Amino acid sequence: MKKKLFAFAFCIIMVVAIAVPAFAAEPPQWSEGDTTVIDLTYEEFIKKLQN
Repeated sequence: MKKKLFAFAFCIIMVVAIAVPAFAAEPPQWSEGDTTVIDLTYEEFIKKLQN
């Protein structure tokens, strides 16, 4: 029983430790007009990457 309790506590500690850095990151700053949407096929996308 003691091992199960220790394992459960360890799992909770690991989950909390992983969540802390995720909340520390700032959300990206978006401003109007910065995003351009272009419809490309897969082939056009590959050609654009090669240039």
